[in-house]
Amino acid sequence: MTQLQQTLEILKSNAGKVVAYDQLALSPEEKKELAKTALKVRISRLRSELPEGSYIASIRGVGYMYTSQNP
Repeated sequence: MTQLQQTLEILKSNAGKVVAYDQLALSPEEKKELAKTALKVRISRLRSELPEGSYIASIRGVGYMYTSQNP
């Protein structure tokens, strides 16, 4: 399973709930400050691949939320 698939699975399994940045970090290296950029890139790629009617909302300072409603 790729990092993109793992991230999407985590978000989908918590649909409607905010998932903190630390929960989305897939490795110890990603928990460092510089890795937030890598996570942002991964989320951006996921957003471009989501089917119509699915969204990943940014919750500033907290994390992300997968939802079927446009944030």
